Amino acid sequence: MYYGVENYLSHFIKTILYKNESIEAFRTNFCLRFWFDDDIENQEKVLVENLFKEAGYENVAEVNSDLFLNKELSLETKSSKSRVCLSAISNDLYVKLYKSPDFSLVGQIKLDKLGSDPRAKILAKLILEDIKEASPHIYIEEEKEVAYIINHCTQLLSSLSPIMRNELELSTGVRTDYKIRLAHLEDRLMYNRGVEDKVIPQLESILSTNGMSSSSADIILNGNELNTNYFKDKLTKKFPNVFGVGSSIESKILKLIFSDISSNGYKLNQKITSGHFANAEKTVPVSNTPQVLTNQPVVNIPPIVNTPPKVTLPPVVKVPPVPNKNNVTTTENKPEVKLPPIIKPEVKVPPVIKEVKKMDIPPPSKGKIPPPPPPPPPIKKK
Repeated sequence: MYYGVENYLSHFIKTILYKNESIEAFRTNFCLRFWFDDDIENQEKVLVENLFKEAGYENVAEVNSDLFLNKELSLETKSSKSRVCLSAISNDLYVKLYKSPDFSLVGQIKLDKLGSDPRAKILAKLILEDIKEASPHIYIEEEKEVAYIINHCTQLLSSLSPIMRNELELSTGVRTDYKIRLAHLEDRLMYNRGVEDKVIPQLESILSTNGMSSSSADIILNGNELNTNYFKDKLTKKFPNVFGVGSSIESKILKLIFSDISSNGYKLNQKITSGHFANAEKTVPVSNTPQVLTNQPVVNIPPIVNTPPKVTLPPVVKVPPVPNKNNVTTTENKPEVKLPPIIKPEVKVPPVIKEVKKMDIPPPSKGKIPPPPPPPPPIKKK
């Protein structure tokens, strides 16, 4: 997770801020805010925070998303009553009770396997049964696959027809076709009482525990998985004020979060951060955090100026005037400071060696070689 996030931050620095510096130059003051969903526990949040703090990030905190959620819900519902907000994650139902007038969180519970329209879960099981029958060679882990295709089934609820055919990709990456009938869905729905027997009693319990009645609080169905006519019809029988908001509310909440962070100068703000991170507000003193413009996060790096070294001259010492015989101070009696003579080193030039003329040695004269002496006369015999 850490390397994935830092990859995006490096991309942001180069393509948005147009900086050639590496991420190391920005870690200390880079504004990081985390929006955790309801299924993330406190110890997991601390783990994520420590991953970035140990890497050098100091301006890190969790955003208190409940604060912005309730601001947006007040605009959507036009109501100031206490509210019970229902949201779904991976087919689990998360229930939070916010008490007016400040909408503080006073209670929360989790209901396993109840975080979707029961019709969507029935459709998921019908689809998997059809795939198993048509393609027995495909391995299917039912509980895992139901959670994986539940969003696909939720979309089917808006276009129900007597026979539904479509192509589907499983969590293993296998793509296959299916065909189911609407009549089978209606038959199984008759025996499903999850909302009446499991959800409504829990909602009544959390309200009564906090001294409220079913008519003193609004029920909010948050997200496309829960904002269906089926849920509304079931809950309206017990609760008079039921509202539904689509998943598009998340983009509106994000705008509120960014606007608040920007107006605060991208510094740690105790109002928008939750208490999960014990040291969040102590990480970076507000006075030491550089001010950033509210239009976009810009990190100002001072330019590197190559200045020549500064040469410091010795101070000029003034010689006090010397009094003369009449004790009259004059400037003519200043002690004469004789500077030592400048001795120029004598540079001895090496003598010039004259080039010696080459003597032409005459070759030996060519004379006539005298003939050899004549042989002695022969001796006559007596």
